[in-house]
Amino acid sequence: MLGRDFVSLWAGQGYGDAFWVAVAVMIPLTVDLIQNLGLTILQVMNRYAFRGKVYLALAAVNILVSVFVVPRWGTVGSAVSSGVCMFLGNGIVMNWYYQARAGLDMKLFWREVASCGAPLVVVAAAFVAVRALMPVGCLDWVQLVLLGLAYLLVYLAVYLGISANFQERGIIFGMINRSR
Repeated sequence: MLGRDFVSLWAGQGYGDAFWVAVAVMIPLTVDLIQNLGLTILQVMNRYAFRGKVYLALAAVNILVSVFVVPRWGTVGSAVSSGVCMFLGNGIVMNWYYQARAGLDMKLFWREVASCGAPLVVVAAAFVAVRALMPVGCLDWVQLVLLGLAYLLVYLAVYLGISANFQERGIIFGMINRSR
């Protein structure tokens, strides 16, 4: 939502592609971060080598694809290639492996993630829409921080009010109460 503005203020107008490079890599990386517990389960089951083989194969594919996309689309094309490979590896192949070979119910897992995450995606989409109504590059540092804080507060309110379960709320409010 505010990434392009941050890059523009921090690095200058000439680094606009840096935002798209970050987005192309960070979005598929979230799949890996969300299902990180699966990696621990694979280690305990002594089946972690499969992930290494998948990553090795996709790294080779990524190199080949990058050779062809970089001349035309530059660093953004290379980042998109990396992102697609990450999504294929983490989002498709590893989820299949968790479900079929490790015995994890990934369909249920992703239904739970979607039910908790959907309200937060709506908040992010709403802020993206609001930001899209403003001219690009119109924010200064103070406005960027204020808009970021507004987003944070709305996000936290929706998370605590809708997305977080009883146990998560207890942990958060317990930490707040202990810090007083």
